[in-house]
Amino acid sequence: MIINFLLQSEALRKLIFNHNSDINEDNIFSYSSSELERLLKEAIDDNPNIYSSDIIFDNDKFSLFQFSNTSQDTSGNETILNVLNDLLEVDDVQKIVDVDADGTLSTEEIDNFYKTMKSFDENPDDISMNDIYSAIQSINNGEFRNILSDFKSISDAQTNDLQTENIANQQGQSYSSSNNNGYTNSANNIPTNSNPQTLDNMSLEELEAQKTQQESAVQTAQQKLQAAYSGETEAIQTAQSDYDEKKQAYEDALSNDENIPDELLSEQQSNLSAIENQKTVISGIESNISSKESEITSQKTTVSADEANINSLEASISKLEAQTSEDESIQADIASKLAAAKDRLETAKAKLTNDKNTLSRLEQEKATFETDLETKKTELTNLETQKEEIEAKILANCNEATKLALEGFKQAETNLETVKTNEIEAAKTEQTNAQTKLDEINAAIETKKAKETKREFSVFDINNAQELYEAMGLDEKGLNFEVFASALEGYNNLENRENDYLGIFDTTQGDNANRYYLLDLSTFELIGQCQLKVGSGNMDDVTRANQEGSHATLSGFEKVGNEYYSSSMEKNALRLIGLEEGINDNALEKGTVVHYTTGNHTWGCKGFPPIKTNGKIDLDATYEYMRKMFPTGAIIYTHPTDEDYWELSELY
Repeated sequence: MIINFLLQSEALRKLIFNHNSDINEDNIFSYSSSELERLLKEAIDDNPNIYSSDIIFDNDKFSLFQFSNTSQDTSGNETILNVLNDLLEVDDVQKIVDVDADGTLSTEEIDNFYKTMKSFDENPDDISMNDIYSAIQSINNGEFRNILSDFKSISDAQTNDLQTENIANQQGQSYSSSNNNGYTNSANNIPTNSNPQTLDNMSLEELEAQKTQQESAVQTAQQKLQAAYSGETEAIQTAQSDYDEKKQAYEDALSNDENIPDELLSEQQSNLSAIENQKTVISGIESNISSKESEITSQKTTVSADEANINSLEASISKLEAQTSEDESIQADIASKLAAAKDRLETAKAKLTNDKNTLSRLEQEKATFETDLETKKTELTNLETQKEEIEAKILANCNEATKLALEGFKQAETNLETVKTNEIEAAKTEQTNAQTKLDEINAAIETKKAKETKREFSVFDINNAQELYEAMGLDEKGLNFEVFASALEGYNNLENRENDYLGIFDTTQGDNANRYYLLDLSTFELIGQCQLKVGSGNMDDVTRANQEGSHATLSGFEKVGNEYYSSSMEKNALRLIGLEEGINDNALEKGTVVHYTTGNHTWGCKGFPPIKTNGKIDLDATYEYMRKMFPTGAIIYTHPTDEDYWELSELY
């Protein structure tokens, strides 16, 4: 319904989310029509063409209707749209409704607009949070225009034009609100669901293919640089041709100038030849240095990969050595992996030694070239000084034709040096950019391989998940095996874990099930399980859930933070720290925490049932239970209900 648009108004959001009455999951609006009418009037007071009497609210449900005497009046319809435009603070509502793009709104278009809005909800009198998200998201991804076009037949071309125009004009609406749980939210745009393929979410095979392609780009850039050093680029050859022409003209002028002694002419020719030869030698040495630098960069990447591999293996060995199990099959698996990891470590260390020796040799070769370069540059400086002395003698004796020829030659010489410098710098930049991208790919490969190593030599991996699952009796406790296996796989790839506690929130089970499990992976024990409630918001869009104001429980891996007293909730709670970028890294900012609750839903927090004594909440026992089930530093995995999580997460 139209409310889905109206809710993008900052003022209306502020009223709704600041209201202190309970939130009904199916109908979040329990406010008097007078409250809403007053607020709406304030929003449109600045527009003299709109009156609050044009809007009514029906049955205390926030619905928008036209008076019957204006239902067929275009100006009345446009009045409603003006209200929407004013609240939205954008001018695209009319464009959305005007499907034939003729600049006017017909009665049919207005009626189709209302039908389309109602199509988002089976019961248009009750607007849930999910309805709001669906409507807003439909505007972002263009679905709204598709639905609207079903009510009025228009050509595909018109629909595409309309979608393009409206997408280009969309403006994200921001708002701020505070709820009765004590967290404060700030403005955020509604995100799109686009997940571009990046290095982080590529597979190892895809990264290796990217590496091969980028290595080719680096090689091409190096060839261009070599061509620049050797003067083989088109721009340098053009400047060289001009230089050769001006040089020949200068030499001809010298030969025809009777004022220049033969011995001075011979000295000049010998000097110019020596300078050109010296510059050629210097260019060759600089080219060799550039090649060595490229080899050194590549070798450093190899050494870095060796070191990362060794670190991963050493961490895996340390973890394996600390693990013990009374289950013989698990203990045998630990022993087998430990032996394999140690063998792999010795091989990796030997490779690192060889690769470091190669790097040292390359750096020494580069240093030798650099020493030789300094010597040749010094020799060139001496030749340039000699040249200036010879030119001074020539200028003191030559005729005007020779002076003009010398001036032209010097300009061509300067131009050649400038062009060559520019070509070399441009080629260096291209090579640097290509190498930087290759380095990024190599770094991503190192990260992937490190994760593969951790997974390969971890007790908690997908290969023995079934054994662990059965050994810990989790099948009898109702934990979904796929959820357990996913939790172990992601947990294995987390860095800097503070302890061995893993909490698993199995969202595949019903609200009233004991679907939260705390495991001690150092002893392979189930510490306990309990009910856990989720937020009233929609978990099915992980990126939207991570935004402020969503009231959705966050998916993925979080760490339990410190305990604190919330004055707004009047109860103790535990902070949650999101560990996955773009998925739950706004946990602290959103204020989603762990606390006890007697309700069916929270405002995005994880809520466990309190301990009661004689029918009353026993706070001491409740908080002690909270600390036991959610120990500080523990990792909590909330199984996602959005399939996009697996593409977004860097832990899989």
